[in-house]
Amino acid sequence: MNGDVVERLQSLPVGLELATLVEGLDPARLDGDEVVALLLAEHRLACRYGGRMLRSMARLDELTTSKYKFLVPSEVACSTGCSDGSAEHRVELATDLAARLPQVLAAMMAGRIDERKARIFAEKTRPVANDDLARKIVDEVLPGADQLTHEQIRARLAYRVNKYDPDAAARRAARAQAARRLDYQVTDDGVAIITAAGLPVEQAAAAIERVDAFALAARLDGDPRTLRQLRADAMVGLLAGTWHGPDPVHRVGVLELTVPLTTLMGLDSLPGDLAGWGPLCADLTRQAAEQILRNSDPKAKVRFTVHDDDQVVASGTTSRRPPAAMGARVRARTNRCVFPGCTRPASRCDLDHRQRSTDGGATVDGNLHPLCRRHHRAKDTGGWHYNVTAPGIYQWLSPHGQTRTEDRRRFVNGEAAA
Repeated sequence: MNGDVVERLQSLPVGLELATLVEGLDPARLDGDEVVALLLAEHRLACRYGGRMLRSMARLDELTTSKYKFLVPSEVACSTGCSDGSAEHRVELATDLAARLPQVLAAMMAGRIDERKARIFAEKTRPVANDDLARKIVDEVLPGADQLTHEQIRARLAYRVNKYDPDAAARRAARAQAARRLDYQVTDDGVAIITAAGLPVEQAAAAIERVDAFALAARLDGDPRTLRQLRADAMVGLLAGTWHGPDPVHRVGVLELTVPLTTLMGLDSLPGDLAGWGPLCADLTRQAAEQILRNSDPKAKVRFTVHDDDQVVASGTTSRRPPAAMGARVRARTNRCVFPGCTRPASRCDLDHRQRSTDGGATVDGNLHPLCRRHHRAKDTGGWHYNVTAPGIYQWLSPHGQTRTEDRRRFVNGEAAA
């Protein structure tokens, strides 16, 4: 094999020629770079044929008279070997995309997004009453969707739904909070599941941060359980009054709230953003900001940033013991891990020296960038590398030569980045 095959896998459009090339390649005879190129080509083809299947389902529904449309999922279920319920779910998506969001179906056919991403576009824009507005929102997010994670797509769509339909967004949030509930069940494996729905985002975020703080304190104290196990055990133990681990020493309830100045002043209804959780509609943003400003708990820590378009006009922390000034500046500049697709808040990240200290790298703002522990290891020992090509723009290179540009600017045209 050679670089020519890799280039063809990357450059051929999805279609018969690419499919023929892929079918003729045996992964067992390829090296690492070639396998990665083959994997990407296979993903593009899978996206295309997933789109073709949805298109066929929509056509079958179109050919079926209204009296018998209820039988279309059964036909799909028999054809694909799934349940009627699963088939009905897919047929609903297919007909919705064909009628309301044809550009999303076209993106699947072009091999750019998979069915899961297409479903996110459909579900997040469904509350928008005006189909033209829904298509406008999609058109703003779809061009870069192939390079975005599912969570990033959700966040960018949610931001725009809140931005273009703020009153409806506030009403939906109020209804959801009014219906908040706590559920529990026992699984077939004999273990329990506890879920809480309809919670105010800022309160849920503070609760999760506090659980994480207890879990990490226990881990640092030598507890052999994994962090996932400790989080679950800490949550149950704190609720039941049976948690006997050490107190959290590094933080308690750290939140990172980004607030548009004009929203805070009541001049418009642009959404805010809670790092790691996503956009908040204008009403919830104001409520969260007011709650933070009134918070008298000296242990609570909230890092806040107020911006006007693309400029930071105020930032700080409500904690009595703020982080070092340099770390605070770095985390105000970049409030998430800079690895592609990672949404971990900077408050839970290491500050990486892009140029290592051992290689002469200085501990200065421009050489410090937040990386979560997993992706810090990927950079230090896993063969990943990054360069900062412009303020907030990170170009990553994988061990197998794949490049990915990650936009970590805090604000783009006044929007808090996802």
